[in-house]
Amino acid sequence: MTKQAEIQREVVEYICGICMLCGEATNSRCEHKVMPCIYARLKADEILSCLHSQGVVLKVERELPFDDIHKTCMAEVNALNILKAAGYVATESLIKEEK
Repeated sequence: MTKQAEIQREVVEYICGICMLCGEATNSRCEHKVMPCIYARLKADEILSCLHSQGVVLKVERELPFDDIHKTCMAEVNALNILKAAGYVATESLIKEEK
């Protein structure tokens, strides 16, 4: 399961846990149902789309550019050091885009 799918599932379960449409709020990670209702899934999609539109991204554990490239010149080494010192990190989109 991708990180995006895990976040989607957690948001759906949270919404389902506080939702009053199916009766009373359970606050219990959707244990009362086999699958969350369509309302919870639609609201989760809306929340994630809103966050995505505001530039929210996932920080991922991955090497920065140039780490895989054989460092043949001092300019590449300096560029990598500048990126690391500036706090640049690898990121992925909050919403997995379909190709």
